[in-house]
Amino acid sequence: MAKVIEYEGKLAIEVTGWWPNRDRPVLERLLEVSNVPFRDYDFLEGRDIEFMSNQGICFYDGRPYRFDCDDRRTWHMLQEEHPSKRPRRGKKNGQHYDWKWVRGKWEREWLD
Repeated sequence: MAKVIEYEGKLAIEVTGWWPNRDRPVLERLLEVSNVPFRDYDFLEGRDIEFMSNQGICFYDGRPYRFDCDDRRTWHMLQEEHPSKRPRRGKKNGQHYDWKWVRGKWEREWLD
């Protein structure tokens, strides 16, 4: 479910939560970022948004707030990334192991 968040002082909609990239050890998410200051809509922070085509609707105190995310003059799509922390190496039953990124997750790789 999409949520209203703040991104660098601007109003933003988190379209997707964090998900792993299949090829690289990073987590990604998609944001729709506007050029509107967040302080004008700070009461909507964390609220869910329902999408009907490209128009997002958020309800607060029974009043609908509509966001036209299709308007590229005020909204732009942003893909944010941050590294996925690699688990530490270990030893189990006398065998050493390390971790490697395979198909979007960390998998144990035996060294001995």
